[in-house]
Amino acid sequence: MHSQSLLLISCLVVASTSGAPFVPSTSTTSISTVSSALNVRGGAGPLDVKTTAKVATTIFGIQGGYGTLAPSKENELYGLTGDDDILNWLAEGNSSILLCLAIIAYSIFFKDIEPMKAVGVGLITNVVINAKCLLNEEPKKLGIPAITHQLNLIINSIASYALLTNASYASKAAYALAAYCIFGGTQCCLFPDAGVETWNLPNVNEVSKFKLQCMGANVTVLGIFIATIIKGIDPAKAFGYALIPLLLNCVRMMVQIDKEEVSIGSIGLFVWLALTTVFVATIAID
Repeated sequence: MHSQSLLLISCLVVASTSGAPFVPSTSTTSISTVSSALNVRGGAGPLDVKTTAKVATTIFGIQGGYGTLAPSKENELYGLTGDDDILNWLAEGNSSILLCLAIIAYSIFFKDIEPMKAVGVGLITNVVINAKCLLNEEPKKLGIPAITHQLNLIINSIASYALLTNASYASKAAYALAAYCIFGGTQCCLFPDAGVETWNLPNVNEVSKFKLQCMGANVTVLGIFIATIIKGIDPAKAFGYALIPLLLNCVRMMVQIDKEEVSIGSIGLFVWLALTTVFVATIAID
């Protein structure tokens, strides 16, 4: 399937959800519910749920912000070799997804913002990043079809606006975005060759393909987090569930670097594997 096909499918989904009038909808999760859930649940890790959720949010925020502002430096930090524009573009995209995830979590766990509105706030990051790429003509410079960024910009903008305004179609738009993220992210993570073909990425070497898989895992995490929040699941537990693909991806990377010509520092992977294990064990498990 090519990006043009994805555009058609996504536009049909968005069109089916955007026909309803802009009427405020009631939220299924209140601020008090979020706070009490964080305080009561114990988790299986060494820290309480509330502290662990805040620590995870802070780490993702720092990593996401750093990589979004300095993608080449982020690649150097993990020992990814090669001065490649595609690699840096993937690093920026990967980090911006982490930043979006962190903003949603920060809004919920630090500011007690209603979960659905928090998702709308976080999605602004995706809107800004895609708009920046289009305005700077990055797709043309990289030889990537602009339709990819245009599609992402449209879907994220509709979902963010709907959630921030409590539109009647907000949950449908959010579910459509979540499904889009889970599908695209899973494909890139588990089937990178298919991901390269779908998004028409040119001159992708093994290092860039490795980075594409990492970005795919993070996109999947974001999609699961959004879907579970909109479903009305306790945001802390939803955060823990969403991090499971990240944990599995860390395991995959530890195995993959020994079999392929990918230069990456194993210390950084061990740290992420340990941290993600603690996060999932504490937040996802009662």
